[in-house]
Amino acid sequence: MTMLKQRSFVAAVRRVLFAMLAVMVGVDSWGQSPCDPSSPTPLVAGEFGSDVIAVGGNAEIGRILVAAASTLRILDSETLQTVRSIVLGGNVVGRPAFVQTNDGDWSVFVSTANGVIQRIRAKTGAIVWARNLQRGSCPADSLGAASVQLRRESSAAFRSTYMTDILYVPTRYAVCSGYKTDNRVYALSADDGSTMGTFNSGGTHDVDVIAGAPVVDLSLDRIYVASERTNSAGQHSLWAIDALSGTLVWSWNAGRLRSGAQAGGDRLYVVDLAGTVQAFDPFGEALWSLRLQFPAGDREMLVVDGPEGRLLLLAGLDGQVRVVRDEGTSGQLAWTISLPDGRKAQTSASGDPLLPFAYVGADDGAVYQIDLLSGTVDAARVIDPASTGSSAVTRPYLFWQDTDGDRRGDSVRVVSGTHTGRLAMYCAPWSAVQHKGCSVGR
Repeated sequence: MTMLKQRSFVAAVRRVLFAMLAVMVGVDSWGQSPCDPSSPTPLVAGEFGSDVIAVGGNAEIGRILVAAASTLRILDSETLQTVRSIVLGGNVVGRPAFVQTNDGDWSVFVSTANGVIQRIRAKTGAIVWARNLQRGSCPADSLGAASVQLRRESSAAFRSTYMTDILYVPTRYAVCSGYKTDNRVYALSADDGSTMGTFNSGGTHDVDVIAGAPVVDLSLDRIYVASERTNSAGQHSLWAIDALSGTLVWSWNAGRLRSGAQAGGDRLYVVDLAGTVQAFDPFGEALWSLRLQFPAGDREMLVVDGPEGRLLLLAGLDGQVRVVRDEGTSGQLAWTISLPDGRKAQTSASGDPLLPFAYVGADDGAVYQIDLLSGTVDAARVIDPASTGSSAVTRPYLFWQDTDGDRRGDSVRVVSGTHTGRLAMYCAPWSAVQHKGCSVGR
C-alpha cells in the first residue's frame, strides 16, 4: 500500500468523524475550555510592526511561527508572546517546516529569498546551520519552502540509504542563465545541511521555477514537485523524483503551475494558471481534468475529505472560492462561493481534517469561515480592520491547543496576521458545531 493509498484509508475514517461533527449541533459542551467561539473579541492579539507574510507552527510543543519580512518569531501559542526572534538575511519564502528531527530536537527549517536555507532550534533560537544554495554567478537566486522526510517514519530502503532526516529544498530561479530550465531540488542532511543529492543539477530535465513545497511519498520513496512552464508549450511541469537516487521517475506537461501539487488519498492534484484542475495517480497516470477558467494564481489548493467525498478548495485571484468534488473518474464543480458584501478572498484556504469548515482571509482584514457541508459562509472574525486590499491577511493557520497529544478537552484555534503587522487568534469553529469544549449558536 503506497503512502497515498494509506492516506485514502485514513481519509475514510476522517469522513466518518467529519459527519459525526456535523450533526453535533445543540450539545452544551464536550468539556471545559476558556475559549468562546461566539465572541467577536480575539483570545489574544499582538503587534509586530511589520508585514506578516506567513504564519505556521507546531502546537505539540505550544509554538507558533510568524514570518514578518526578514524576521522569524517563535511565539507561545497560548499568549502570542515572543519566545525567540531571529533576524534572517532575506525575506522568508513560504511557510517554514517545523518538525522534531531524528536527534529529538524541535527545529524550524526556513527558506529565504536570498537563496539561504537554515535550521533553527525552536527552544533556543540558535542557528544550527545555514546553506547558501545560490549559483555563484547569480545573486538573485531564491528558494522555495522546504519539506522534511523524517527517517523514523520512512521505509527500510530509505533508512539504509540515509542516516539522517532529509530536507528537500526547491529552487526559484528568476533571472540569469537557465532560469527557465535549470531549477533543482536539493536533498540536504537535516543534521548539518550537507548535500546528499541534487535533482536536475545539470539542467537536463528543463525544469522551470518550482512552485510550493515538495510532496513527500514515504512508502514509494518519491517526492513530487510542480513547476512553471514558460520556456515552451511542451515543457513538463509535474515531476516525480526518486528520493533514494535523485533521479526522475516520471513527468507530465500539466500546464503553467504557480502553486504546489497537493496530495489527497491515492492522488495528486494541481491547478494551472488558467483554472484547470487535474488529478493524477502516484505512477503518473492522468485521471481527470476539469476546466474551470478562473485566475488561480499562486494560491495553494486545500484538499479535504468530507462525508460525501473529497473536496478541493481553490481561492482564485477573482476573490471567489471554488469547491470541486472528486467523483473518482471526474471532477465536478460543487460550489462557487462569494464572500458577503462584495468582499474578496485574498489567501489560500486552510482547514483541519476533523473540522467540517475551511477558513480564508479576505480584503477587509478578516478571516471567513466556510461550511463544507453546504458551501455557505458561516461567520467572520476581524484580524485588523485597518488592513485592507490585496495583501490584507495571511493564510490562516489552524491548530489544536493541546498539552498531552490526545486532542481531548482542547480547542481549535485560528491565527492570522496582516500587512499592518497585527496577529490575532480566535477559538473555532464559529458556528453551531460542538468541538472540544467550544460551543456557539448560529
